[in-house]
Amino acid sequence: MVSTNTTREQIARPVLDIVERFGFKWEVEDEYPLPDLAQRIQIRQEGNYAPNAKVMEIRSAMERGERLPPIVVTQDGHLVDGNTRVTAARRAKMPFIHAVVIDVDFEG
Repeated sequence: MVSTNTTREQIARPVLDIVERFGFKWEVEDEYPLPDLAQRIQIRQEGNYAPNAKVMEIRSAMERGERLPPIVVTQDGHLVDGNTRVTAARRAKMPFIHAVVIDVDFEG
């Protein structure tokens, strides 16, 4: 988690660097609707999808207004990275999350 004085661009830069390294074009959305977790393509062992202790830590940070790295989604809404952050946002009853949308569809 990062202090509220840090800009969204500073927080997103490491994520954007990785996205660009893989050759994707991207766009940042500050108010991206929470994605459907059934469309999660992030690869993890089932027990590590969204560890409750980490979800609670992130939820508390969100409620304090701390800046977090953006999630990554495909342009057709599949979650590539950010399952724990999305779960925390759902529990905090937040309708939107900061996201990097990459220029590919998962379907097709």
